[in-house]
Order: sequence, then structure tokens, then C-alpha cells
Amino acid sequence: MDPDARDRPLRIAHVTLDGHLPRYGIGLAVVSLARALARGGHDVTLLCRPDGAREVAPSPRLRVVPLARPAGPLPGSWAYARAVRAALAPGVDVVHVHGLARMAWWLRGARARRGAPLVLTA
Repeated sequence: MDPDARDRPLRIAHVTLDGHLPRYGIGLAVVSLARALARGGHDVTLLCRPDGAREVAPSPRLRVVPLARPAGPLPGSWAYARAVRAALAPGVDVVHVHGLARMAWWLRGARARRGAPLVLTA
């Protein structure tokens, strides 16, 4: 992590595919954590399925990115991984993947995460 990060808000990305945000289970926990971090002054990006993204109101410090499998020249999961990496492109200090071992595998390389540490809650 950047040594100067202590002097500024963290940029945190939460990745989840729970389609029931923010109603119950892991989805509720992810949204609650994202909102609390945003209230604490951190810049939070929440990447989730489109149906979940519609239910989470963004705020000045909480950006919600709908994450759907893109149609395009790349088949299946590789296109999906590229969509996630593109959403992380503005830069983050940490990537927190919730319950998605395959997503964590795709993001295992520091280059895929733009150098940010990876935290996995599974």
C-alpha cells in the first residue's frame, strides 16, 4: 500500500454478485460495510449484479457499478473478468471480493488489480 495512504481516504472496491442487495445475507453485509466505509470518509466502489445495483443508492463517496456478463468477442468468463478489471481501472487501494473464489482467482495477479492488495471473504 502507498505510504501516503494514511493521510488520505482509502479507495476500496467491493466485488459481489449477490442479486439480493441490500435485503439479506451476504448482500446486506456487503452494502452495510460499503455504506459504513463511505460514511467514514473513504471512497468506495461497489461492483455487483445490475439487479442489486438498482437497489443501492449511490452517494458522494459510494459509487455503484452494475456488473453484467458483457456480450462481445471474448467468450464467457474472460469477458466478465475484463469488465471487472475495467471497473477497477480508476485505481483502488484494496479489492475486497465477497464469496467469489473464481473472481479472486481472476484477480490474483497484481496487474489485474492495478497493484492493489486482494482480500477474499469466502
